[in-house]
Amino acid sequence: MTEPEAYKQQIEAGKETVQQILRDVVRELDEPWIASLSFAQRKGDFDEDVVSLVDSRTNKVVTKVKIAALADLPATSGKRREMERYIRDAVLEHPEHPRGSATEA
Repeated sequence: MTEPEAYKQQIEAGKETVQQILRDVVRELDEPWIASLSFAQRKGDFDEDVVSLVDSRTNKVVTKVKIAALADLPATSGKRREMERYIRDAVLEHPEHPRGSATEA
Protein backbone atom coordinates (compact mmCIF):
# COMPACT_ATOMS: atom_id res chain seq x y z
CA MET A 1 0.00 0.00 0.00
CA THR A 2 1.33 3.41 -0.93
CA GLU A 3 1.55 6.30 1.50
CA PRO A 4 -1.35 8.26 -0.09
CA GLU A 5 -3.55 5.15 0.06
CA ALA A 6 -2.69 4.62 3.74
CA TYR A 7 -3.49 8.27 4.47
CA LYS A 8 -6.86 7.96 2.68
CA GLN A 9 -7.63 4.89 4.79
CA GLN A 10 -6.78 6.84 7.95
CA ILE A 11 -9.17 9.62 6.84
CA GLU A 12 -11.95 7.10 6.19
CA ALA A 13 -11.32 5.51 9.60
CA GLY A 14 -11.55 8.99 11.12
CA LYS A 15 -14.89 9.58 9.37
CA GLU A 16 -16.17 6.29 10.79
CA THR A 17 -15.08 7.40 14.25
CA VAL A 18 -16.97 10.68 13.82
CA GLN A 19 -20.07 8.73 12.76
CA GLN A 20 -19.76 6.70 15.99
CA ILE A 21 -19.39 9.93 17.97
CA LEU A 22 -22.56 11.23 16.28
CA ARG A 23 -24.46 8.06 17.23
CA ASP A 24 -23.31 8.53 20.83
CA VAL A 25 -24.40 12.19 20.79
CA VAL A 26 -27.84 11.20 19.40
CA ARG A 27 -28.33 8.88 22.38
CA GLU A 28 -26.87 11.31 24.90
CA LEU A 29 -28.87 14.37 23.81
CA ASP A 30 -31.94 12.50 22.52
CA GLU A 31 -31.78 14.57 19.32
CA PRO A 32 -32.71 12.30 16.38
CA TRP A 33 -31.93 14.96 13.74
CA ILE A 34 -28.22 14.48 14.49
CA ALA A 35 -28.42 11.10 12.74
CA SER A 36 -28.94 12.97 9.45
CA LEU A 37 -25.44 14.48 9.57
CA SER A 38 -23.02 13.22 6.96
CA PHE A 39 -19.77 14.22 5.32
CA ALA A 40 -19.85 16.12 2.04
CA GLN A 41 -17.23 17.93 0.03
CA ARG A 42 -18.43 21.51 -0.43
CA LYS A 43 -17.11 24.36 -2.52
CA GLY A 44 -13.89 25.63 -0.98
CA ASP A 45 -13.34 22.60 1.26
CA PHE A 46 -10.51 21.25 -0.89
CA ASP A 47 -8.63 24.55 -0.74
CA GLU A 48 -9.00 24.66 3.04
CA ASP A 49 -8.13 20.97 3.60
CA VAL A 50 -11.46 20.38 5.35
CA VAL A 51 -14.59 18.34 4.82
CA SER A 52 -18.04 19.59 5.73
CA LEU A 53 -20.39 17.86 8.14
CA VAL A 54 -23.78 18.56 6.59
CA ASP A 55 -27.36 18.21 7.80
CA SER A 56 -28.68 16.16 4.88
CA ARG A 57 -32.28 17.23 5.60
CA THR A 58 -31.54 20.92 5.10
CA ASN A 59 -28.25 20.68 3.16
CA LYS A 60 -26.72 23.15 5.64
CA VAL A 61 -23.18 22.87 6.95
CA VAL A 62 -23.10 22.18 10.68
CA THR A 63 -19.31 22.31 10.95
CA LYS A 64 -16.12 21.69 9.02
CA VAL A 65 -13.55 19.12 10.08
CA LYS A 66 -9.89 19.33 9.13
CA ILE A 67 -8.70 16.43 7.00
CA ALA A 68 -5.56 16.11 9.15
CA ALA A 69 -7.73 15.82 12.27
CA LEU A 70 -9.67 12.97 10.67
CA ALA A 71 -6.44 11.20 9.74
CA ASP A 72 -5.09 11.59 13.31
CA LEU A 73 -8.35 10.60 15.00
CA PRO A 74 -7.89 6.81 15.08
CA ALA A 75 -4.37 7.17 16.52
CA THR A 76 -5.08 8.19 20.12
CA SER A 77 -7.89 8.42 22.63
CA GLY A 78 -6.91 12.04 23.31
CA LYS A 79 -7.68 12.98 19.71
CA ARG A 80 -11.03 11.21 19.97
CA ARG A 81 -11.94 13.16 23.11
CA GLU A 82 -11.01 16.44 21.40
CA MET A 83 -13.19 15.52 18.41
CA GLU A 84 -16.08 14.48 20.68
CA ARG A 85 -16.02 17.92 22.33
CA TYR A 86 -15.74 19.67 18.96
CA ILE A 87 -18.64 17.72 17.43
CA ARG A 88 -20.85 18.07 20.52
CA ASP A 89 -20.24 21.83 20.64
CA ALA A 90 -21.04 22.18 16.93
CA VAL A 91 -24.29 20.25 17.36
CA LEU A 92 -25.29 22.25 20.42
CA GLU A 93 -24.70 25.54 18.58
CA HIS A 94 -26.60 24.44 15.47
CA PRO A 95 -29.98 26.20 15.06
CA GLU A 96 -31.78 22.82 15.01
CA HIS A 97 -30.80 22.32 18.65
CA PRO A 98 -32.81 24.34 21.20
CA ARG A 99 -29.67 25.84 22.70
CA GLY A 100 -28.37 26.77 19.27
CA SER A 101 -31.58 28.44 18.17
CA ALA A 102 -31.59 30.50 21.34
CA THR A 103 -28.27 32.01 20.31
CA GLU A 104 -29.50 33.03 16.88
CA ALA A 105 -30.34 36.69 16.43
